[in-house]
Amino acid sequence: SGWAAPIAYPSYWSITSASKREFLTETDEVKKAMQSLLDQTWKDQWTRDRGESGKVQRFEVVNVQRNENPKIWESYQRVRDSLKDIAARSPFVLYDVKTGSA
Repeated sequence: SGWAAPIAYPSYWSITSASKREFLTETDEVKKAMQSLLDQTWKDQWTRDRGESGKVQRFEVVNVQRNENPKIWESYQRVRDSLKDIAARSPFVLYDVKTGSA
């Protein structure tokens, strides 16, 4: 015990060493996808801190960066693998959830 299997980094990462980390600018395709995600999920609603006149109509994605950081990736993967193991040993309970919008 105490020994941990090596973690594989995503195939699209440019780094392969655990001692490095990088922020890389994403492609226009990813930038467009992020803009679409914001556009589809943004709700034009006032908040108390901004008041009626301070409504934000839309956010504009200017840049998207990918954080290639082996240290945090390894931590994430180990927790993810642990949750997979727990889920494999435990039965899933399905609930009838009613959803809707107000």
